[in-house]
Amino acid sequence: MSRSKDAWAFHPEVPLGDLSPELSSPVGLFEAITRRFVVIDSETTGLQRDARIVELAAAWVDVASGAITDLRTMLVDPGMRIPRETSAVHGIFDKDVKGKPPIDRVLTPFFAFLEDGPVVAHNAGFDVRRIRFEADRTRSRIPGRVPVWCSMKIAKRVWKDRQSYRLEALAADLNLTREGAAHRAASDIRVTAQFVLRAMATAKKDLRELAPQEDTL
Repeated sequence: MSRSKDAWAFHPEVPLGDLSPELSSPVGLFEAITRRFVVIDSETTGLQRDARIVELAAAWVDVASGAITDLRTMLVDPGMRIPRETSAVHGIFDKDVKGKPPIDRVLTPFFAFLEDGPVVAHNAGFDVRRIRFEADRTRSRIPGRVPVWCSMKIAKRVWKDRQSYRLEALAADLNLTREGAAHRAASDIRVTAQFVLRAMATAKKDLRELAPQEDTL
């Protein structure tokens, strides 16, 4: 497996080329310092501490145009059975990950794709913990320099009157467009990208000003 981020292109479920779907809330006239950011998401075998990743995705977002310029997603063989109740949530079953690459073959091109960030994830602590767990388990190297922001904490600072800050609730409240099923990594990434751009435009603040940095990968 190549160490390049382009290694993801060897897998048929990876969208290639410039997708550039128009998002509903580009920052517009607000002059943001951050020109682009990368949104990540993972789906797992459960919520327990030793849960394993079954899908990993990342997408670069251009702030000025409000467009996703590159999105990559990959199913991962977790090396264990996916509990039936978990499959009922994200719709990923054992048959879907059979023959897919294990996580140790995915993490290196994944980190290469992130470049220097900044990275955004909804409930970022969960994704960071899963990625660190998998890296430790497989003795994969984490860059340790890529800054991570939590979009849930951003939403809590910009929209303080919401009853729920779950991704589905924010998508409904803000009338955001969802392509694909909820709890699938690529679909969740598109929603997260939209409301982070909406938050920047609403608060007229740069991404890095909306909330403190959550962590580092």
